[in-house]
Amino acid sequence: MSGHPVLNADVQVLRAVAQADICELLASEALAVQRDTFGDRAYWEVIDGIPRIYRIEQFTEAFSEGQRLLIIASSLASDAFGGPVVPMKDKLNVKWPHGGGYRCHQDSRAYPPWMGTVLTVGIALTSVDERHGGLWLAAGVDRLLDSDARGCVTAAAQSGLDFSCPALAPGDGVLFSGYTPHYSGENSSEVPRSLALLTFVKADAHAVEDVRSSYYRWRKDVLEGLGAQRASELDDFTGVLLDS
Repeated sequence: MSGHPVLNADVQVLRAVAQADICELLASEALAVQRDTFGDRAYWEVIDGIPRIYRIEQFTEAFSEGQRLLIIASSLASDAFGGPVVPMKDKLNVKWPHGGGYRCHQDSRAYPPWMGTVLTVGIALTSVDERHGGLWLAAGVDRLLDSDARGCVTAAAQSGLDFSCPALAPGDGVLFSGYTPHYSGENSSEVPRSLALLTFVKADAHAVEDVRSSYYRWRKDVLEGLGAQRASELDDFTGVLLDS
């Protein structure tokens, strides 16, 4: 491959790509979401008997701050691809103290094969580091690795990888491809941590379709019957789902 380092299996950390106060406001608004307001775009886990939101899909449609992050992330993705991009999906992940984490996985494993090369721009809305259940990412992978029955990367395939957990402040960004193996552990702090993740494809590879709508239609079909609070095509979330 050639071009931007992230498309060549690198991981890139960028400081202060968004205003910290905008990010923190979005994080607080996400925590205030009620179960009867976001329908099937919001997903809930149970911690100590209390329902807690752990993901909002399509958050850029729901919050004005989300639209501002979409503009920022689109510019970063365009720089990486070297041309125009279109958004494929966006989600806002919340990790509560003592809540669930995510098993090691590759995002492209969860996407339709016709999607091709994807790039994700993560923007920290709060502190996202090892103590707060940050992202552990392994650079240098440019293909799908062996997966288990959950769709997660096998222990054997993980054994030779070098994972690192960047310390992100509110407004910092991290760029990685759909092949980048990553996981996150428990939030051992006393406050929720929030991370916005916006995924893009190159525009000229999908010139005649609404990529985002096509993806979410496909996703709805795949998730049908898996449970109302199952937020991923992969069984990567370790928390206790509300309906389990």
